[in-house]
Amino acid sequence: MSNFAELRRRLYAELPEYARTLILSPRYRNHQDPFRQDFAQFPDDPRMHSLQWHQWGVVSHTVKVGEQFETTLPVKLQEWFGPALGRDRLGLGRESIEGVCKWELLLSSVPTHDWGKFTLRGLAKGCGDKPKFRFFGHEAESGALVRERSLWFEEQGVSRDQLEYIARCSELHFELGKLRDMARNKGGYNLEWVGSDDFLRASAKIGLKHPGFEREIGLFFLADSWGKTDLMDSREFVSDRAIADLKGDLKRQVKDRGLEPNLIECALQLPINTAVGRRFLEWVVDQTTGFGLAEG
Repeated sequence: MSNFAELRRRLYAELPEYARTLILSPRYRNHQDPFRQDFAQFPDDPRMHSLQWHQWGVVSHTVKVGEQFETTLPVKLQEWFGPALGRDRLGLGRESIEGVCKWELLLSSVPTHDWGKFTLRGLAKGCGDKPKFRFFGHEAESGALVRERSLWFEEQGVSRDQLEYIARCSELHFELGKLRDMARNKGGYNLEWVGSDDFLRASAKIGLKHPGFEREIGLFFLADSWGKTDLMDSREFVSDRAIADLKGDLKRQVKDRGLEPNLIECALQLPINTAVGRRFLEWVVDQTTGFGLAEG
C-alpha cells in the first residue's frame, strides 16, 4: 500500500468527525441554520444534503465518488480512448509531482472535495417542513480548507506542491457543472446541445481558464455525477428521446424504494453529464494529441 493510499484511508475514516468539527466551528457561515445541530449530529443524513440532486448524505456520496474513480471511470477511459491512453488515465498515471503520479494525487482529492459543504450550507426560503439545502461556493471552500490543513498534510508526508495539486482538484471538481447555465441560455441542457459547436466553445472557455487541469476537471465531473444516485448508471444514449423514455421506469423505482421523487430529475441528467464529460475529455485529448501516447 502506498503512502497516499494510507492518506486516503485516513481522510475517509476521519470524515464524519471532521464534518462535525467544521459544522460546529465559527467558520460555519449560516448562523441562522435551524438544522445546524442536526447536521452536526448526523452529517451523513441524506436529509441534511440536497435531496433533489443526491441520494446519499455528504459522507456516503464522497465514498461513492471514490468508488466511481476506482471502478467505472477506468473502464470508460479505455472504452473511449483505447487501451494505452485509458490505462494511463490520459497521462495522469505517467506524470508526477515529486515522485507521486497525478492519478494518485487526484484520488487523494476525492475525500476532500466536498469539505466545503460542511461550512457553506444555505437554506432555501419557503421550504416548509422539508428543508432544501444549497451549497453555493463549496468547491472553492474545499480547496481553502485543504490549504488550511497544510500542517496536518505535511505530517502525513505530503509536500507543498502535492498539497496544492490536491487543493486545486478539490476546488475544480464541479467546474463542468457551469456548462448547465450556458446550455440553458442556448435552449436546454441536453444531448443535442452537447453535440453542438456551442458546447465546444464553452468547453474551450473552461479549459483555457484552468490550463493544466483540464483532464482533472473532466474526470472529476464524471465520477462526481455517477456518485449522486444509483437510479441511473453510466450508460450512454443516442438521443434525448431515449433518455426521456426512462422517466416512467424511474418513477416506479422511486416509489418502490421510497426515494425522494426529485431524484428522477437527477437521474435523467446523468446520461447528459456522461456525454458532457466524455466530449469535454475528447476535446482535451484532441488539443494535446493524446499526451504523446501511442495506441495499441
